[in-house]
Amino acid sequence: MDKTQVVNAALLGERLRRSRKARDMSQADLATMLGLPQSWVSELETGKRPHLDANTLARFCMALDVSADYLLGMTDATNAVTPRATRSTKKAQTHARHPDD
Repeated sequence: MDKTQVVNAALLGERLRRSRKARDMSQADLATMLGLPQSWVSELETGKRPHLDANTLARFCMALDVSADYLLGMTDATNAVTPRATRSTKKAQTHARHPDD
């Protein structure tokens, strides 16, 4: 791996594929959900597209309900806190304190 390259594209691709298949989604399903070309998802999964911006990574995480840490290979736990879970938790906590809102 290039010393300037921090993300292992092959691992990212494998984890995207594994997460997508665990949710019984096709590449086309995921691409449609995210507004991306199916070929782009395929290139990510095969490691042919080594760069992914933070916003797109976050969208994949929310669509697949996995953490960025998992997709990036920083943890093996798929269920780490995602942005969606954080928002839902805060909303639930606020509603519990102010149920009439």
